[in-house]
Amino acid sequence: MGPKDSDPYLPKTSFQDFLRNIPSKLLSADLYEKWMQALEKPSKQEKIEELKEVADKLPRPNLVLLKHLLSLLHHISQNAETTRMDSSNLAICVGPNMLSPETDNTLPLEVQKEMNDKVC
Repeated sequence: MGPKDSDPYLPKTSFQDFLRNIPSKLLSADLYEKWMQALEKPSKQEKIEELKEVADKLPRPNLVLLKHLLSLLHHISQNAETTRMDSSNLAICVGPNMLSPETDNTLPLEVQKEMNDKVC
């Protein structure tokens, strides 16, 4: 199978699968409520400060991976004309694989959708 035969979606699918299979998620399901509270801060500056504080609570390997991931996603979004992946599309594809509450699979689908929307 040569490059012309390869599936162009395989890297995206593999990456999502990798993120989905990190135990307790990259952003740590234990910190889910703290992430959500940070996003509810009224000003952009307060959100940023609170998000940094929550990120500092992540295990070191998660934080290192998160920094690299954010750098990669930023690079991809800078090439949105070519990749068709702006920050909004990236959030939809990657966000739910990075964070969800521990009880996610026992919740009704509508509630899961609302939570995923908030994470994105």
